[in-house]
Amino acid sequence: MKNILLTACAAAVLLLAGCGSEPTSVEELKRAGVQAFLNEDYESARDYLLKGLQKAPSDRELLYFTGVSYKRDSRYDSALVYLNRAAILHKDDAEVARERLDVALALDQSDIAISSIRTLIDTGDPPQEYYLMLADLWKMEGWPINHYIYLKRYLDTNPQDSTRYVEFANASITVDSAEVGHEYLDSAMERFGPKTVYQAAKAVLYGSQQEYGRAERILRRLIAEDTGLVDLKLNLANVLTGQPELDKQREAKELLNEIKPYVEGYFPVDSVLERIQQRIDTLSG
Repeated sequence: MKNILLTACAAAVLLLAGCGSEPTSVEELKRAGVQAFLNEDYESARDYLLKGLQKAPSDRELLYFTGVSYKRDSRYDSALVYLNRAAILHKDDAEVARERLDVALALDQSDIAISSIRTLIDTGDPPQEYYLMLADLWKMEGWPINHYIYLKRYLDTNPQDSTRYVEFANASITVDSAEVGHEYLDSAMERFGPKTVYQAAKAVLYGSQQEYGRAERILRRLIAEDTGLVDLKLNLANVLTGQPELDKQREAKELLNEIKPYVEGYFPVDSVLERIQQRIDTLSG
């Protein structure tokens, strides 16, 4: 569909521009640039288009095709310069927004991607097509509330996606409530069965509610079923450290020492072990 739109746009430019042997005017340079673009000679296309932009720096087609020609050559930084300018000067342009979104995603420019999606929605794209993308982008931007909102909208409209319920449940702890997380995990288990990952996520939710006994029972049962799941042992250690009993602290220390080689790349195991040891010393003294 995108290539059809590009071809239609290019054809319109060629028809409007007319013919000429030696391109010198804006329209002639535009025509020559678009023709080279259609021939997939993107370097030559840019030669003509950039000359045209020297004469007409705000021209929509010149900016658009220059940006897309850089994109076709995977020169995303340069592409974004011209597509950003086109987006600023020519508001609510869906074609520009769509190309700009692709480039922004390639460069991990989440703020520009979000802006492009807003334009696409404003110009007629169904919002639900972008819920999951927006959830991921707002997470990249460090906005947990917006991440949660769009992830919830996504799951409400795509309940068949089994992969995002745990992420939503974890987000609910800080943004909404653990009860909402339980509700969605229960729905997932009704739909997809009592997968280990869902049960472990419920244990994490119980731990966040300081219902340590319930969390501990779930995790111990899951570990008994599969002793090789490191993340389950890490979750159990976290649940145990939240409880005041000396034997819980000692077991948490043993668990963390056991799984330390597997988790120290992403979990601050040494600092946690140090705090646990301090608790053990206090409780033992």
